[in-house]
Amino acid sequence: SDSSGFKLVVNETGLRELGLTLEDVGQMRPILERDTTLIEGMVVGVVKDFHFTDMRSEIKPFAFAFDYAPKDYLHVKLSNSELASAVEAIQTVWNEQSNGNSMEYFFLEDTYAKHFAQEERLSDILLYITGLALFIACMGMFAVANMVIKDRRREIAIRKVLGASVSQVTRLVSQRFLLLVLVANLIAIPFAYLVVQRWLAEFAYQVQIGFLLYGLAAVGTLLLAAATVGFQSLRAAVNNPAPTLRSE
Repeated sequence: SDSSGFKLVVNETGLRELGLTLEDVGQMRPILERDTTLIEGMVVGVVKDFHFTDMRSEIKPFAFAFDYAPKDYLHVKLSNSELASAVEAIQTVWNEQSNGNSMEYFFLEDTYAKHFAQEERLSDILLYITGLALFIACMGMFAVANMVIKDRRREIAIRKVLGASVSQVTRLVSQRFLLLVLVANLIAIPFAYLVVQRWLAEFAYQVQIGFLLYGLAAVGTLLLAAATVGFQSLRAAVNNPAPTLRSE
């Protein structure tokens, strides 16, 4: 095509940037200014806005230009189900037509994936750290609960002799730990909220994370703590108090 009538496919932001509307699609319009001269072109299609950079940047105007001159890249759409055979077929045709020049290729989705690699790595790291922290916390809580129960075994035995039920003994041992976990959540939730909000502020388009998610996280940690300490508490509650009282 000649320079006085090039054709473009633009995104929605690009259409607005050109000062055009959908009614201008398919019509020759002044599009490009070169050396104070307006060059006419035709928008032949409009695609929805999409991200072609990382998510920290706003969607920018984008245009696909039709140009039949030889270029350094060939763009080929392939089916994922036959990817390997398609690449092999392209390589064969290239070797027949390229006069010995080697073919280098890459997948566009891999290029886009690089924009999100940092967030994916951060997500994986946080997942591993969270899992490790929970494991260490549970092991520590299990050990501390065991020590506390050993220190209070005479008290527990006396309470059982006086008629305390299994649930009462379990609650007696567990409630202090659960209270500490609750206080820890009350301290951690505001801090986590501020960190998440600061991280989200780096992105051009943000989602709102409500306090329901933080509440569910708090409930989850309380249940995990209850299961960890409750096992030790229940074991102490069902033990026969007689041996403990005799040894004391």
